[in-house]
Amino acid sequence: MPLLACRRLAFRLAAGAAVALVAAPALANDAAADLVSTTAAQAIDIIKTTTGAQRQAAIQQVLQTRFDLPYMAQTALGIHWAKATPEQQARFVKATETAEAKAYAERFGQYAGQTLAIGKTISRPNNVWIVSDACGWPNSVSPAR
Repeated sequence: MPLLACRRLAFRLAAGAAVALVAAPALANDAAADLVSTTAAQAIDIIKTTTGAQRQAAIQQVLQTRFDLPYMAQTALGIHWAKATPEQQARFVKATETAEAKAYAERFGQYAGQTLAIGKTISRPNNVWIVSDACGWPNSVSPAR
């Protein structure tokens, strides 16, 4: 697979799937790689077997079960998160989840049989692991917040 296609696939299937994932408190290197690999396999299965609204709903389910969406939203808003009311925070998380599911459902329409192969896994401080794909594209995996 050409490097550009490999990186594009890593971005579409794994980059998001590996950032702020809901994970066990103490992952081992193999468990971190397994988490990324199983999430990518789940996404690939969704794009092979679903279309339209069904695909978007399935991707949204993956986001809800595999990602720490409140943490991701908090990180995205930065200092503005603390200024928002709990209702505003919840609306932002839901809006972000819906927008991401829609965007990935549309992007996955370009899927052409690519796969994701896990490269190496490196442990970092604070229960964070760097899981690289076979192209060397790194993705962080961290436990639930």
